[in-house]
Amino acid sequence: MKLKSVSVYGLFNSYNHSIELSDEGLTFIHSPNGTGKSTLLNIIYDIFNSNYEELSSIVFDRIDMDFDDDISVILENYDEVPSIQIRKNELEEKVSIDDVKEMFNIVYLSSERNIVKKMDGRLIPALDAYAAEFNDRLVFSKNPIDLENYKNRNRTEMDDGEFIFWCNDLKARFEFISEAGLNLKIPSEYKFPPTRLDFIEDREGYTKLAYSIDDWINRNYWLAESIILYIDIVNRLFSNKKVFLSDRDQLTVKLNSGITIPLNKLSAGEKQIMIIFYRLLFHAKAGTFVIIDEPETSLHTSWQQEICSLFLDICRARNIQMLVATHSPQIFHNRPDLVRELRSKI
Repeated sequence: MKLKSVSVYGLFNSYNHSIELSDEGLTFIHSPNGTGKSTLLNIIYDIFNSNYEELSSIVFDRIDMDFDDDISVILENYDEVPSIQIRKNELEEKVSIDDVKEMFNIVYLSSERNIVKKMDGRLIPALDAYAAEFNDRLVFSKNPIDLENYKNRNRTEMDDGEFIFWCNDLKARFEFISEAGLNLKIPSEYKFPPTRLDFIEDREGYTKLAYSIDDWINRNYWLAESIILYIDIVNRLFSNKKVFLSDRDQLTVKLNSGITIPLNKLSAGEKQIMIIFYRLLFHAKAGTFVIIDEPETSLHTSWQQEICSLFLDICRARNIQMLVATHSPQIFHNRPDLVRELRSKI
């Protein structure tokens, strides 16, 4: 489900804003301070996260959101408790805000994204939190294949030649995954891909193995692709240093001279790059709506000018949408067609 347009009425008792979102997945909002860029992002996020209390504290009358499947979500904020309804094919149905939360996955990168709140209430640097999460993902993905837990799912009928061809394809796919540091541990009694003779001698064992490998690839391919894209993007932007995976599956930064430096010693702009693209690549699955407030924070203009093309690449590769509020024309310098200005007064 894709968001097509957003209209907010009575914002701050001063503004009516309507924006049509770009068909390319990426839309920028640009306007003077105080006209409601960040507030509009907050309203959208709060609706799809059931934040009634936050919505009640924002001064606006109504917001309409139209989707590509003839569904509209309408929230009215006239009373103490906002009311929300869904319109489909001109029929309206009053629903709870919890119902709306289930229909749309949303990720929000606020302008205060350097700090995250842990489950126990502690505030810690975001980059430290994401680096630890990254390590956990890799450790979990490296669990060895257990043929005893193989599920005898529906099998595709294949002759011997087709099975061997499929095994070779699986080998190519898990070799790609290994480039991201995820190494598959195949039981030592098996050779993979098997020869035709190997397969004839142990059809059941190799069939279980192949389907188990296929399951492992399906579970980890997205993660591997995310790791490869992430390191590629960060290293494309960084100068005099590179990000890589250590032998302990940790994100590590080294100067070109070979000296390792802690993540907390990166510049403010370098931290921003690592945080923004981590969230985009590891937290936004296909179909996610991503909200980003002021991505230009702490970035040199040369990096700002790279942001638009990188965001577009991720929108296409991951089938996500982004709505980005910015004060910097450098962010969209070569794509003014993606920009929506907020200027309308009541």
